[in-house]
Amino acid sequence: MTRRLFSRQTQRALRIARLVGIVVLGLAFVALPTIFALFPSFGILPLSDRVRILVGWLVVAAVAGWVATFADEELHSKLDAQRAVAEVAQHRAVLRERLEGLLTGASGMPPQYNVTIYAPSPDGAFLIPVFPRVVSLTDPAIFPKGAGAVGKAWESPDGVFVVTGSGVSNDEHGLTPLQQVCFRHYQVVAAAVISDADDVPIGVASAIARTHDGYFDEGAGGVEELRALADEVAWIMPEAIRWMLPIGEEVTL
Repeated sequence: MTRRLFSRQTQRALRIARLVGIVVLGLAFVALPTIFALFPSFGILPLSDRVRILVGWLVVAAVAGWVATFADEELHSKLDAQRAVAEVAQHRAVLRERLEGLLTGASGMPPQYNVTIYAPSPDGAFLIPVFPRVVSLTDPAIFPKGAGAVGKAWESPDGVFVVTGSGVSNDEHGLTPLQQVCFRHYQVVAAAVISDADDVPIGVASAIARTHDGYFDEGAGGVEELRALADEVAWIMPEAIRWMLPIGEEVTL
């Protein structure tokens, strides 16, 4: 990583040096005939004076070339940054539409349930919503491994965890005080692990509702529906992990 960065910096410096050299040579070739044409007396000056004048002119030309080249590099850097931001925004918009379509087409859950798709953080310590995606890593919808229905499902042997009643919002399953406040109006939450083709966990699908209607009770069919939804979105999870996770911050819960 360090070697690659150093190489890029070196290449950039060499590119700037080459551009400055070209500018200086161009100005020098143009300047010399101009000086002799405008100042005929220049030719009769002592050699030492002529050398000092020419050196001064070349220094000025070099500074001007450097400033022009640096400004050009800054402009290109800003354009590259803007293109990168636009690329991320475009990927996120496409993924959001696809996930919306998948969840709408695959989900047979009652409409009162809010579905969230989670992906593991790069260090594997947290489950972070990628749909709907969070924009801050202080969001209370983020769960550490082993906390909340999402974190419990991630570590569960069968990959599913259901919580009803007061357990949705109290500290029974490791919720922070802020999370307890945020989820105090909910009465049921279920979570199922999303796995890849090799049965490796790559995310979690959760469904939460304000009323406990029995949909996720044993034998009611809700758990099977949630598992089917998790299977339906598994193929898109690598792209969601790549583009939908917040970047440049650390989780602070």
